[in-house]
Amino acid sequence: MSQNIKQQIPNGWCLVALSDVARHHSGNSKLIKGKLVNSPAKSLFPAFSATGQDVWRDDFEHEGPAIIISAVGARCGKCFKANGKWSAVANTHIVWPIEKIADRDFLWLKLNDENFWIKGGSAQPFVKTRESFQHEFPLPPLNEQHRIVEKIETLFARLDKGEETLREVQKLLARYRQSVLKAAVTGQLTADWRAENAHRLEHGRDLLARILQTRRETWDGRGKYKEPVAPDTTGLPELPEGWVWASLDMLGEITTGST
Repeated sequence: MSQNIKQQIPNGWCLVALSDVARHHSGNSKLIKGKLVNSPAKSLFPAFSATGQDVWRDDFEHEGPAIIISAVGARCGKCFKANGKWSAVANTHIVWPIEKIADRDFLWLKLNDENFWIKGGSAQPFVKTRESFQHEFPLPPLNEQHRIVEKIETLFARLDKGEETLREVQKLLARYRQSVLKAAVTGQLTADWRAENAHRLEHGRDLLARILQTRRETWDGRGKYKEPVAPDTTGLPELPEGWVWASLDMLGEITTGST
């Protein structure tokens, strides 16, 4: 299988095992996430758990760039970038790329793929560290790794900008939708149409009277028919010519669903 992959990779690239290009060590199993601080403060240092950088402590164990792997749990294989002074707690694994061979950010792009990692367990999945670090993958020359990272970061920035623009457009669409609905229920949306067809439009007063007459004549509900209560129009805005105020009770029968 490795021979087939070698025939497919670009010129200058090589097949390497993860153990060839990085040092690694498990996170500190004595540091338990639930016993650490869950909010930042000036005197605290970040710590990584299996769900990311979500806890802090009053000391640090490592310094400099590295990759933290979620080693246990449903999302095992998920990776996080560490910088500055930090710690890695239980259920994590740390990867330090060899700087002259592998760029940290390039390696993160490769490792932050949960399918890269060989896993075991079912109810509680975990990364099989020994097997995974023997996993071979194509590695470009270091300068090409830098260019790949730079290009991907540029594309991601454009994608982020596009998503931001899309969110703004969605807000505008929501406001436009509300404006259209308001124009529809206040008559503004059909003002021109009503003006052009005024000679053949039924007045709302006549339509409402016809609806109520039909209900009286065809009533087959429970008990004697009761005239619906007209709405209180005190303080309501003026309606377009030919419109009238009505209550839901005047337009149809309101019932509750069965329980």
